[in-house]
Amino acid sequence: MSSLLHYRPGFNVGPNTTSLKKLPTDFGAKTTAGLTFGTATNTGTSSGFGFGTTTNSTATNLSKPSFGMFGATQAQAAPGQQPQQDDAQVILQAQATAIAAPQIFNDERDELIAKWNQMQAFFGTGKAFYGPGGANNIDFGPDNPWCRFKAVNYARMSQYSNADGLVALTFNKKESDIKQHQQQIVDSIHKILGGNAAHSVCVSSIKPLPCDKTDMTIFVQERNQAGDSRKIPASELNNFFQQSSAKQQLTNQLCVCNIIAKRRWSKNELKAYLEKPIAGLDPLLWQQAKLDNPDPENLIPVPMIGFGELRNRMECQEQQVEAHRLCLEGVKQTLENIQKEDVEIVAKIEEYRRKLNEFKLRILRVIVAQEIYRKQGYAVQAEEEQLKIKLERLLAHLNSPTQFKGRLNELMSHIRMQQELSNSRSGPKYHLDATMRDDIRHHLKQQQDGLEHLSKVIRDDTEDLKKIDSAFEGSKNG
Repeated sequence: MSSLLHYRPGFNVGPNTTSLKKLPTDFGAKTTAGLTFGTATNTGTSSGFGFGTTTNSTATNLSKPSFGMFGATQAQAAPGQQPQQDDAQVILQAQATAIAAPQIFNDERDELIAKWNQMQAFFGTGKAFYGPGGANNIDFGPDNPWCRFKAVNYARMSQYSNADGLVALTFNKKESDIKQHQQQIVDSIHKILGGNAAHSVCVSSIKPLPCDKTDMTIFVQERNQAGDSRKIPASELNNFFQQSSAKQQLTNQLCVCNIIAKRRWSKNELKAYLEKPIAGLDPLLWQQAKLDNPDPENLIPVPMIGFGELRNRMECQEQQVEAHRLCLEGVKQTLENIQKEDVEIVAKIEEYRRKLNEFKLRILRVIVAQEIYRKQGYAVQAEEEQLKIKLERLLAHLNSPTQFKGRLNELMSHIRMQQELSNSRSGPKYHLDATMRDDIRHHLKQQQDGLEHLSKVIRDDTEDLKKIDSAFEGSKNG
């Protein structure tokens, strides 16, 4: 049955690569008729990264290279929209026929086929047959309306603005490969953008993703003739990458599988996203997910259909936990190094303090010696005489019997007396009160009584054994 799964990550787990309901990267953005990056015509494709290969493409830069002209709309009707809607209705009708009234054998076996098709529809996987001879069949995916493994979790909205110009590219390559060929990737992206010298591609971050994929966040800076620079807005850069020619080059040359603009949605975009759920998701479940949103300002509900989405979330969660664990280990190692350095610094401070006191004493001795040498041959001055009197008075006060020195001598004598008394004692150095002595005496008496009773039992048993032995010997002799 459908359930509501509350998932509130405290961090971004990378771009959402779900194939169910793609988080819109630019709601309300109008497709452009052209960009002034340059028109790149690719006449050949290469597999892999294509590093070091030559691509037969030309870039025609306009007189004023910029990312402008995004106001021009492409007012072309989608000719395939109505056929796609008709195809969806045909698929839905075929799925309903497969689970309700298949007509293969025209007997009771069709009911068994219908139950089997229903189970496949509930699990969201398998192929259902519903026509005569098995010619008519339809595939059941997790997005069918009858799939029971559906839930809604919550994802944190991007905190970046459109002016930050951040766009995330997902590569079907490992992080080590991306970092190894980072400069070549940047150069290839710059060529795809038209190779304009006024544009520079900068890498913001590189993060690993599950299934040996890598997320690279980039932004493009544009420098005008006056020397001022600005970041190209994320929506404009994303719209350019989403064009068929640029997207094909990114896919073929760099193995890019997903492109997402990292920017916070506007209120209109968020409203358009929340108004209508995806096909196959219960509207009541979607409405309840919106009501249960714990933080509507920062979190948005995201449908999760099928075990593939659940596995993807779990892998992202495990990877992020591992990243946090490595980060915590780094912090722990840093703290240990800081504590070790702190102990060393404290030891150095104590050593320097000791040296400072030694230097103070040495300086004081030098000053005294210098003053004595300077005062040689002069009579004692009145100030020196007063100072001498004060010092003698302090010395007499300290040496008086009732003051500090007398008290110290008295304490020292008491300590010596205690030591002599403790050494002269020959008896036990412990003391027991009367109650403790009575308890010990009573316990020992009980132990003695028990031993006497045990001895009496042994003696009685010995006498009995002797009598038995004598009776046994008499019976043998008789």
